[in-house]
Amino acid sequence: GPLHQARLLTQADLQSCFADILEFIDDEVIDVPHIATYMGSFIGTAICDGILPLTYLNEAFSHLVDCEGVSAITMATEVLLVVISSKGDEEAHSMYKGEGINLLDLLPEDKRSSPT
Repeated sequence: GPLHQARLLTQADLQSCFADILEFIDDEVIDVPHIATYMGSFIGTAICDGILPLTYLNEAFSHLVDCEGVSAITMATEVLLVVISSKGDEEAHSMYKGEGINLLDLLPEDKRSSPT
């Protein structure tokens, strides 16, 4: 975004801001029912703008794996929808494949199954 381009907002600053919000996002869903969509849009845009890597999903949402209000996989889905919408299917797939993220890590242990 413009703040990053003007060197007024670093990747570390943005990650810190998102971390502060994401820390209690499961509680915030009561007051802001669509917070996952909103945050997914902000994070997805930062990824599309090249400020954050796609691998940020695993780091940012790992604490939400067992949450019921806003789950890690729900957040990752919202971000990926923004990336696909902005970059298109082929480029989004290429980003996903190239950065080697593993969405299974964002599922609760009892919901995971190994690929056959």
